[in-house]
Amino acid sequence: MPCFLYVFAGGPLIEKSHGSEVVSQILKLVTAAVVGVILNLTLFLGKDVVFPGGLAWGHLNVLSLIWIGLSLVLMQRFKLNVVYLILLSLGVGLVRFVLKVQGSA
Repeated sequence: MPCFLYVFAGGPLIEKSHGSEVVSQILKLVTAAVVGVILNLTLFLGKDVVFPGGLAWGHLNVLSLIWIGLSLVLMQRFKLNVVYLILLSLGVGLVRFVLKVQGSA
């Protein structure tokens, strides 16, 4: 909840300072920091997806690695909207889960 308060409180201040070069440079720095945090979080969470049993080639999840590559191609080459990619990934994950549950029953 407090994060939303900061956004709502700071929004009008940012709007008033559009002409300021100093504020513009600070916002570029903040944007770069946010991109760095997102990249760090992606690598932190992604390693457990690609290597679910630990960081060793024997624990490589090839299907996850293929899906990551396919997702990148769909976004970059075919300009697929991220929302559609998330929904597609959800569908593939559900199908995989159902097949896995049926296979073990």
